[in-house]
Amino acid sequence: MRYILLEWAPFILRIKQPKRENTLETIKQGWKNRKNRNDDHRTAFTYNDGHMLVIEKIGDVLRENFQSLIFQLKVTQYEKHDQNLLQRLKMLDRIYKHVKDIREKTDDVIEEKRIANEWRFAAIVVDRIGLILFTIVIAITSLTIAIRAPYLVA
Repeated sequence: MRYILLEWAPFILRIKQPKRENTLETIKQGWKNRKNRNDDHRTAFTYNDGHMLVIEKIGDVLRENFQSLIFQLKVTQYEKHDQNLLQRLKMLDRIYKHVKDIREKTDDVIEEKRIANEWRFAAIVVDRIGLILFTIVIAITSLTIAIRAPYLVA
C-alpha cells in the first residue's frame, strides 16, 4: 500500500514529491530497495505494538547496563593507581552519556518529522485522487441528468 500510495499514485497524478524526483527510474529503484530496508525503519505505514516497544526498551537497558559494567571493571583496575584518573574517567563517561542522549533525541525528532511528512504527502495524494473521482462522478451525473431530462431538449 505504501509503495502504491507514495510512489505510483504521485507519478501517475504528476504530484511532485519534496526532495525527491518522481520518475520511472526512481520508482524502479524504490521497488528494488524495498526489501533492503531495516526492520526498525519506521514509516507512516509501520506500527509498533506494545510488546515490540517493551522488547526494544529491555534491549536498550541491557545494552546500556553492559557498557557501564565494563566501564566499572576497567575503572577498578586503575583505582589503585590514580584517583585523579578515576575522576576524569567518570566525568568523561557523564559527558559521553549526555552527548549520546542529545544525539538520540535529535535522531528521534528527525525520524518523527520524516514520518509526519510522509503522512502529509499521503494525505495530499488521497485528496487529489478523491477530487478527481468526485469530479468524474459529478460530471457523469450531470451529463446523465441533462440527457434524460425531456424538457431540456424540447
